[in-house]
Amino acid sequence: MGNIRIMKLNTNIKESKMDLLITDHLSPISYIHCNSELNLWISASIDGFINLYALPLSKLLRCLKVDTSNCEYAFLSSSPLPSIIVIGEDNNTSEIFVYSINGELYLRQKEQDIIENPLILRDLNSIEYLAYIMNESIIIRTIPTLILQSRI
Repeated sequence: MGNIRIMKLNTNIKESKMDLLITDHLSPISYIHCNSELNLWISASIDGFINLYALPLSKLLRCLKVDTSNCEYAFLSSSPLPSIIVIGEDNNTSEIFVYSINGELYLRQKEQDIIENPLILRDLNSIEYLAYIMNESIIIRTIPTLILQSRI
């Protein structure tokens, strides 16, 4: 049900082929994020399971169960501290979870509404931030502390 197909692309698209089929999730995949700096990628399924894989062989390193009824997004952040950022929805609000790469829960923060269009930003000092839209505002938070940096 939650299968991931990895393709080996060729400049001639007709010569591209399926390289690997990953069947580790039991429910539909909600998000996939790759971090080439960490040499890792992550997948999230709607049932709250997060799988962490090593690049380039896509070996499963660990599986986390997030305490949320609907896992929407999962990101890997490398700076200043390697972290897994998960955003879940429950009762028309979003919650942000920050885990270590080893799966230890660092921080859990509820928001007042639904988070939309989250992404990871990097400044000129290579520090990463979580940015998202909520209630028609752009919110930027530090990673991994989730301290509010800006509300636009």
